[in-house]
Amino acid sequence: MVLVPDAGMAVKRWPPRNWVRLAEELAGRALPVLACGAVQGVPALPRMPLRRLAVFFAVVAENEGVVIGGDTGPVRLAEAAGARVVGLFGPTTVDRYGYMDRNVQGLPACPHRKPLAITEQPCWWSAACPLSRDGPACMADIAVSEVLGAVTEALKDPSPACRSLARR
Repeated sequence: MVLVPDAGMAVKRWPPRNWVRLAEELAGRALPVLACGAVQGVPALPRMPLRRLAVFFAVVAENEGVVIGGDTGPVRLAEAAGARVVGLFGPTTVDRYGYMDRNVQGLPACPHRKPLAITEQPCWWSAACPLSRDGPACMADIAVSEVLGAVTEALKDPSPACRSLARR
């Protein structure tokens, strides 16, 4: 399991305590966990050039691993390299920006979300959520149990790379 906690923008970040709980739950299931970024108690990957990160994600794919993270470049790179992905989406919508594998949408009925004009959302640039003073309510709405469920489902399926080979 590879956790990608950063998303480049505060509005797309899942709360740090959720990453810690997720890591603990995965480790409790005897699944090895690494972080592409900082998650308390989880070994972090060293910084590396983009090509090397792509190779790393290809190895994750070959070993039937799962990459978990938000709407961000490293997770998109993991998907492109053939890894199974569980995406965490808050201010951006799964229908428009989701990954091909598994996605979890936080606060699906947010009255402030603008799928076709995301930069016009009141939270977009500042992460100041009109629904919560503690940060983006949409990201906080994603339960660790939902993510674990999506990871469990992803582990049952062959990786995207294996599925594409099976179609040939």
